[in-house]
Amino acid sequence: MALNSLPCYYALGGLNLKQQFATSCPQQSDRLQWLAKGHLPSQYFNNEEFKKHRLDLLRGNWPTGCDMCQIVEEQKSGISMRQETPPDTRWTDYGTGATKFEGLKTIEIRFSNACNMACLHCSAAFSSGWMTKLKRYQPDEIDREHHLIQLTQDMHRKHIDEAMRIELDTKMALEVVDDLIENFPNLERVDFAGGEVLYQKPFLPTLDRLAEHPNAKNMFIMFHTNFNAPFDPVALSHRLDKFGSSEVKISIDCSPGMYQYFRGGDWDVLAKNIATFKSVRSKKTKISLICTTGVYQLMQFKDIIQGFVELECDFINISIIYTPEYLNPALMMLYYKDETEKEINSAIAYLTKFTSKDRSDCFIAYQGIKNIWEYIHNHRVEEKHWTAFKEYIKKTDVIWKQEFNDHFTNYQFDKNTNRILRNV
Repeated sequence: MALNSLPCYYALGGLNLKQQFATSCPQQSDRLQWLAKGHLPSQYFNNEEFKKHRLDLLRGNWPTGCDMCQIVEEQKSGISMRQETPPDTRWTDYGTGATKFEGLKTIEIRFSNACNMACLHCSAAFSSGWMTKLKRYQPDEIDREHHLIQLTQDMHRKHIDEAMRIELDTKMALEVVDDLIENFPNLERVDFAGGEVLYQKPFLPTLDRLAEHPNAKNMFIMFHTNFNAPFDPVALSHRLDKFGSSEVKISIDCSPGMYQYFRGGDWDVLAKNIATFKSVRSKKTKISLICTTGVYQLMQFKDIIQGFVELECDFINISIIYTPEYLNPALMMLYYKDETEKEINSAIAYLTKFTSKDRSDCFIAYQGIKNIWEYIHNHRVEEKHWTAFKEYIKKTDVIWKQEFNDHFTNYQFDKNTNRILRNV
């Protein structure tokens, strides 16, 4: 293996079903297989594109769609997704790039973009709520000038005419699971992403069929959810108990005060659903609260952490919004470096109150905050992206029919002077 080899758990043993195509991981964007040409994993796991993808990394060459990990590693601004999980290299031929079917360890499945929310860091590709918001919206010169790719709907598209609607109905999803049952005996992890899976018809039938996999008793099931959609917590818990272990990853990203603004949901419904599910879930199922951290989040970061801690779940995971650049958390370092550092330190100080109370979620949150700190101090941002962020606020406030200043207490946006001001 080359000295600069870049072996990756996901590239060697992973599949990710995105909008009409498959690739290796959630961050990888190269279209390695169009599902319309074959949606069964056994049909494409070793096609020429997947083999080339693996060989590029094994030979130390970054594939085009791996740019998120590449930037983090080259800038040394944190831990990339590639570096998080050790790869299993036993099943891959380093000469051809082919991986034996026994080497498939993880798969992420998206059924559709059906979602009951329209979160400000999302897009029409992953949210039907976004599609509704933009149904009558026509991008203008401001959107194009500032590359507001969510509003122009260029995000996640190679070109503007590319149809990005996700089409994995219940029949196709069950066929995928049957293929996994028949051909991939060592599958150890299945992730479900959205849209909102609790809002989508294929999710529960797929979960039931997956329980028939020969490795189900050793399998880890994880799904992303906003926990604001109606569901039966008892039935969900019983389904998850059929697997080795499971984790419910609840995307929150907000304090109670900014939750409706940023995500469009109801914090009280969220808190009630979490409490109900906690009362019936087994010890095999953990609940993880997610803060995907961008420029909005760092403005109210201590309040976010406090809200998470008060929900009392198993894990608090802090991740980073890498793209689009106008939502990148490092933007706060352009004009509010001292204030941002103080805000993060306030969040850490709040967490330390719980270190003696056996709160592992607080320890995990602390580790995630350390990664945020390192990232924002090392990632390079540009003035044009701060300008684009302000234009994004103005545009989405109009489209979403809401007002930034009604939900953020630490900062206020003077739209007349186009300045975001610290609220002292």
